[in-house]
Amino acid sequence: MGRTGSFFALLTGIAAGITLGILYAPDKGWKTRARVRKAAENGMEDAKIGWAEAKDSFNDFKQRMLNKLDEFEDSLKKNDVAPAPEEDDIEEQEL
Repeated sequence: MGRTGSFFALLTGIAAGITLGILYAPDKGWKTRARVRKAAENGMEDAKIGWAEAKDSFNDFKQRMLNKLDEFEDSLKKNDVAPAPEEDDIEEQEL
């Protein structure tokens, strides 16, 4: 599981734990509902932030791959030997 998947799994676990803790807490109904609503709002905000980070990470990766493709095309046009991929790029492709 990648970093993004682990992040969302962590968020899901935290949200489930908070929800169960609130539901089993001995409190009045309106207080419990207010706490659940607050926890849901916080969870949604965290999810939006996580989604934005994942999107930025993907866009960065996509741009690096497009740059490598441009380099490869340029080397083919010049009839040069294609540049060897760097170790970091190979590891990122496997993710």
